[in-house]
Amino acid sequence: MPWVEVLTGLDVARVEGGLASVAGLKVDYLSAGIGRPETLDDVVRAVLLAEDIDELVRRGAPRNKLVAKLRDQAQFEATWAEIRCMSLLAQDRSDSVVGIELEKDKAMGAHPDLRLLLRQGPPHTSIEVKAVGMSDREVAFCRRMAPSLHGIIPPLGFVGIHAPIDGEPPKAPFAERTRWHVEAAERARIFPHYPLGLSGACVVARGTEEHYVRRAAARVEEAIKQLPAKDYCWVGLYWTSGAPVRHVATALDWSRIPEHVLGVVFSGCVLAFPHPNIDCFNIPVPRGAVRSALLVDSQYNATIASLVLDRAEESAGVRAALLRGRTEGKTTRILRRDGSERILPFNLLLDRDAVGPTFAGRSDRSFIRAVDRS
Repeated sequence: MPWVEVLTGLDVARVEGGLASVAGLKVDYLSAGIGRPETLDDVVRAVLLAEDIDELVRRGAPRNKLVAKLRDQAQFEATWAEIRCMSLLAQDRSDSVVGIELEKDKAMGAHPDLRLLLRQGPPHTSIEVKAVGMSDREVAFCRRMAPSLHGIIPPLGFVGIHAPIDGEPPKAPFAERTRWHVEAAERARIFPHYPLGLSGACVVARGTEEHYVRRAAARVEEAIKQLPAKDYCWVGLYWTSGAPVRHVATALDWSRIPEHVLGVVFSGCVLAFPHPNIDCFNIPVPRGAVRSALLVDSQYNATIASLVLDRAEESAGVRAALLRGRTEGKTTRILRRDGSERILPFNLLLDRDAVGPTFAGRSDRSFIRAVDRS
């Protein structure tokens, strides 16, 4: 629990409340899984799921319908992403939204996941949500790379390296790995407020963006079949930073998308070390637009939000990762991303991507200074 708060800002009371709410859903596999968290990913999934359900119910969604969607264990990751995305979209337009409907007109066939009831009345806003998880090729990459993380991770600090998507696990001589560990520790010691005992390693995949863009564009085309012509319509994509938003926008063929679809909105979250917060974004791309710059309107801190978004857009989305924490002589595994999950609860950014080994804090001083000031 101490590492959860250090990395995400989620305090004990909020986590315990989330876990109690998950237990109250009375879905056996959830109670036995994220309800008894073993990693940081489990904790974040549980807390956000509980809070998102409460948020959607408060706005008019039937709780029993949300719980029913969660009973299909095989679809849990996709359902979690759908609920997260719907909650973010409903909150983003809170001033004009007076209520929501889930799966409106389901009995009649094609229907949207979410309908926002607007204060001014019809036409309302319908949104079909899709998630783009890791492909088989990306899962295979993470599974190949995960065992090598134990040889890369330093006693203190972070080490990040890069490998081709179809490459083999990195092999470095003992002397080179020792040098990485020494530099990681040195960087950690001069890093402002670095949490003592925290260490991490990741292997970042190269050569995945083109495939992600194609899959995201295909998901948009699937989604439009569910959207009613009587409403203002958007496609919601659960954002996993597999490619820059502008690249996905460029790949969309708007001539094949009906006029009542006003655009695509990317919704998702980022954990950007050393900022102890789960930063969440809705990134709208209006019909026909290709965004070269993403504007940020943040009620929290626009400077940090912009820097987090920039880091996410510039970073590869597929990465095998391992985080550990050492306290009072005991080492705890905080997080392990090894390809066992295709849709992750947040994008993990330890530093800016760069060619060659990276060490936390070396390449992004402006972000660290902004976090330190806040």
